[in-house]
Amino acid sequence: EARIDHELLPVELEDSLFSVLISLPLVSQKQFIIGFGDKRSGFQFSGNDIEFISALAKSSADAISAIELREDIVRKELEKERLTELNEQKSLFVSSVSHDLKTPLTSINLLAQQMKRKHDLPRQKIDEYLEVIIGESERLKRLIDNVLDFSRMEKGINHRTLQPVDLREVIQKVNELLEYQLKSERFTLVVEISDKSAVVEGNQDALVECLINLVSNSIKFCGKERAAKLSLDVRDSEAVITVSDKGIGMTKEEKDRLFTPYYRSETSINKRIPGTGLGLSIVKNIVDSHGGRIEVESEAGEGTVFRLIFKVIE
Repeated sequence: EARIDHELLPVELEDSLFSVLISLPLVSQKQFIIGFGDKRSGFQFSGNDIEFISALAKSSADAISAIELREDIVRKELEKERLTELNEQKSLFVSSVSHDLKTPLTSINLLAQQMKRKHDLPRQKIDEYLEVIIGESERLKRLIDNVLDFSRMEKGINHRTLQPVDLREVIQKVNELLEYQLKSERFTLVVEISDKSAVVEGNQDALVECLINLVSNSIKFCGKERAAKLSLDVRDSEAVITVSDKGIGMTKEEKDRLFTPYYRSETSINKRIPGTGLGLSIVKNIVDSHGGRIEVESEAGEGTVFRLIFKVIE
């Protein structure tokens, strides 16, 4: 006894199958083909029967071909939509990169022109200008490094050499490199480092870049409280680096797409928050290449917590 679930069948195929099923020759308990009923001629099938079955077979074949054609069209439409979305994301990426590159270059050029025109600038002023120029140059370098790193990621190239790295030194270096940015943004970064040994198998430059991306995000997406916390703790055989803030946070949808390359949330676009949409995908790639894992907690309007967890070797 057979059962057909009509909800799972396309209309055309269901109709054809139903027609075929009710038109198939009947089989007796003795396995003799009865056909469409007794024939005066004594034959199992008449010419009309055969023509009818042939027509049904052709109808079924045409219905299946139509379904396959429709599936192909739908598949191509979905692929077209995906490519359109990707092109839009890349266009936005190019626009964002251009803006991010232009901003520090403008500051550098402006201060260099000032120093060139005013020969009688006091030493204190020159030092202030130089501090800004160096800071903006470092920011420019980090942006270019992000783009180059992502390009290597897309090509599957990984030049990172892993060796024992003390995460305490990594966090101290991050704090030093961000000194200018924190000062210029009037942002406070509270750093707490465990006294326990936190040596992991890793690449120091990559880990520094990873944490700078996370802290930079806290700066860009901060709320009224312009502060974040960067801490290192050792639990059992794992080192846990936490970057937490009380910023604008994320919705569930934004959190689900967090590590997608080129993705920028509606909030960041509407509020014109600068960014390329690459930072967190790079963070994920770096953590994965170190055999670590990432935990994220966030609620809209409540802030965000990132935890990077690595296995300690010492």
